[in-house]
Amino acid sequence: MPNELSSSAAVPLTEIEWKVGTGRWEAVCSARSGADHVTMLFKVLAGNWQIIYLHRG
Repeated sequence: MPNELSSSAAVPLTEIEWKVGTGRWEAVCSARSGADHVTMLFKVLAGNWQIIYLHRG
């Protein structure tokens, strides 16, 4: 997994914490991106992990 989220300027993720997923093919990650807190929901689609929801705040 990359250490950055797509945006106008690359900001590395820190304080990464993986949470328990809701199922075998889903996972939730909490991290810091600069001054923001970021929550990402990942799901396996077509055999690859993809971000399907991103909350930044």
